[in-house]
Amino acid sequence: MFRNYLYDNRPKFEGIGNYNAEGFAAMERAIPMALAVFKLALATPGLRLAFGTDAVAGSHGRNAEDLVCRVKEGGQRPMDAVVSATARNAESLGLGDRLGAVAPGFAADLIAVEGDPSVDITALRRVRFVMKGGVVYRHEAASAPGGAGGTDGEWRTYGHDPGATKYSLWLRSPPRTSACSGRRGSGAPASAPTPRNGRTRGSSRRRRS
Repeated sequence: MFRNYLYDNRPKFEGIGNYNAEGFAAMERAIPMALAVFKLALATPGLRLAFGTDAVAGSHGRNAEDLVCRVKEGGQRPMDAVVSATARNAESLGLGDRLGAVAPGFAADLIAVEGDPSVDITALRRVRFVMKGGVVYRHEAASAPGGAGGTDGEWRTYGHDPGATKYSLWLRSPPRTSACSGRRGSGAPASAPTPRNGRTRGSSRRRRS
């Protein structure tokens, strides 16, 4: 959150309300205090940590950076961080019976990343597969250097038929991936769950391609 205001998008906020030299200086001073509060929460027995932020404009799509910070600087275990942003958040919103896990009857929302976030939390920066409401968005690796495993390439949408991804070369020969939706997993989905009114149907198991 602090990075969004102090570095990435500071020029866009400068001069609005208390977004001035004094306000930014206060943010700088708050960073170690915020980290100390997080560590205190982490050490509190029985306290269940969810995930969220009030950083809005400019920070869309960068939530993974907060999770990386929680692990690398705050000392949280990688999978605890992942669960805090999936199953724990769903539970805290009273939606634990329909969101936050890969299971029959749950919303067909999940991602697959390149790498294993239970070992390297920065793998969350490398999302290669997204399913939202049963619709698949897949990152097509570029043929040029920087393709598979890099940031080049493009995202393609596969309508409401996730089964279309079985024809993907990316899924037939993927880098090491992990599926994340509140439960630990590894390997890209060998076949995506069949959507039914935005929910998954059938087994929740994932097979290594």
